[in-house]
Amino acid sequence: MVCSPVEHFISVTAAKKLKLFAYLTVRVSGRSSPLLSRRAHNLGVTLLYQGREDKLTALDELCFANGFNYSEIAYAGDDLPDIQIIKTVAVGFTVPNAHDSIKEIAHACTERSGGSGAVREIADFILQSQGKYEQAIARFL
Repeated sequence: MVCSPVEHFISVTAAKKLKLFAYLTVRVSGRSSPLLSRRAHNLGVTLLYQGREDKLTALDELCFANGFNYSEIAYAGDDLPDIQIIKTVAVGFTVPNAHDSIKEIAHACTERSGGSGAVREIADFILQSQGKYEQAIARFL
């Protein structure tokens, strides 16, 4: 599962590559809007949690409802509400323009900022680390 609150958080191509291997893509956001819902739908986001400042509680609910544990989750966050989740999940990513507190605890920082390909970079990293990248991109070659 890949969770991300990073603004403009996932490209259509990244979403398709992740869905190919049955990864869930989840958006947990403190904001709530019809535009966010539409964007998530267009990108193929599996689950959307809106209006949730209590992101760790939302993640707990998600894990309970779907039978996941934290060791199966990669998460991308860029601000203070993401600290507890990044400390809790298997792999926590952040972006270069993240709050300094997040950069200190994240397992990795992307080269690209949110909205400029950061989650594509994360998706590629996950697929490469699991030996699935070549298969994921084969249909594009």
